[in-house]
Amino acid sequence: MPLIFNDGQLLFDSGQVAMDLACCCNAGTCCCDNLSGTVNPPTNPPDLTVTIASSCPLMDGLTFTLVGQGPGFDCQKWQGSLNLGGCPSAPIILVFTLRCLHTSNGCSGYVMTVQPNNSACADAVHVVDQAVTLPCTCSPVSLVFDNLAAPSRKVGDMSGQCDCCAGTDTYTLTITL
Repeated sequence: MPLIFNDGQLLFDSGQVAMDLACCCNAGTCCCDNLSGTVNPPTNPPDLTVTIASSCPLMDGLTFTLVGQGPGFDCQKWQGSLNLGGCPSAPIILVFTLRCLHTSNGCSGYVMTVQPNNSACADAVHVVDQAVTLPCTCSPVSLVFDNLAAPSRKVGDMSGQCDCCAGTDTYTLTITL
């Protein structure tokens, strides 16, 4: 099989060199087929809308966009950021990455990573590969990630660098097309 290129760059699928035009969805492990970009011709996955429900007033009701990454970025990956400028001490920016683990067919293979821009928030907010909350659906797209810790000052931190919400506040992300 040939190696697959996009704009002169070698494509990768789950960390391996892509060798098939269907590299995004080999062996039935595409997560939601309707959210895939295409390799030939190359297209990005569609952008997704994220709505937040939270016990933290600063976050409740906010929305942002997860932008589909191109075929060279594992085909089913989205990134977006949320600027919480209303925090008392310093603005906090949360970077969200949604991706398909390619371990199952359907929506249950999606995971979310959340990375704060401020190291004072890392202990409270940093999330790596949290699984989607079940049930989920591909059509219509409905992915929920719940019980995420809102940016709050950790016990003993007197710097106040992560004081957006109360320590018990959580939030839920609902992702739609």
